Amino acid sequence: MDELDVIRGFDLAMRNSYNIIVGDKKVEDMIINNQVFFAHDIDVGPTSEEMDEIIKYFADIDEFEKCIELKKIKEDGNSN
Repeated sequence: MDELDVIRGFDLAMRNSYNIIVGDKKVEDMIINNQVFFAHDIDVGPTSEEMDEIIKYFADIDEFEKCIELKKIKEDGNSN
């Protein structure tokens, strides 16, 4: 696995976690080749620190709409 694959995998995990947290997709919808990756434990939901890391990731790549949505969910305490 080269560096580009690692970056793509990291991005995919962040996007998958985002989609689960905001309720856009179900785990079953994201499985590719019997694999799916997340930036948090989907069985217990994201910790406050994990939410912060996911928010920071999207801020770093200028996807601020996602940051706003995630911050609102974090403040409300309603992550899926």
